[in-house]
Amino acid sequence: MIHENKKSVFIHIPKVGGMSVNSVLNKLGFRKYTLNVDYAHHAKNCDSGRYKQIQSEYNDDLSNYFKFTFIRNPWDRFVSIYHYLLNTTFCFKDKIDINEFARTIFLTKNNHCKWHCLPQYFHLLDEYNNLNIDYIGRFENLQQDFNFVCDKIRTPHQQLPHKNATKHKHYTEYYDEETKSIVAEKYAKDIEYFGYEFGE
Repeated sequence: MIHENKKSVFIHIPKVGGMSVNSVLNKLGFRKYTLNVDYAHHAKNCDSGRYKQIQSEYNDDLSNYFKFTFIRNPWDRFVSIYHYLLNTTFCFKDKIDINEFARTIFLTKNNHCKWHCLPQYFHLLDEYNNLNIDYIGRFENLQQDFNFVCDKIRTPHQQLPHKNATKHKHYTEYYDEETKSIVAEKYAKDIEYFGYEFGE
């Protein structure tokens, strides 16, 4: 979402509490950026993340904007992705466990769910493939870190609702050793850049 007067942009990464953040930003006068790019093409081919899509739409120097986002432990996020997609008809007709899901997504040429499963850092790359973001909040401290965002955009603290949530056990209970390693490999840059560990 974007607010031209406040010179602020929220980069929404899937399954990191973005719907909750969006609902509050909408009340604060932020609006969804309308992408002229072929979203269906990008969702299928995943050739650019959210930051680049915004750049291509506005053709603007976003260096003057306060750019913020939220990230999440990759193993925890993948469990949330799994529950979200399994409860829709978007990916699979039959119920499968998360380990089979991970193998299907990452070890085969099944691209139906590729957009949701992109690494988080990918959405934050600018046209020069640099991480270009002013503030990275964490899902694990969502309300506290959103309070910091409110301070930066000079607005009173806002209580975040719990939107689009999936109910599940702690993420560490879902993985076998193979798929724990698969997720670690596929999200290696997220783990490196953002300092996450399994079981923290």
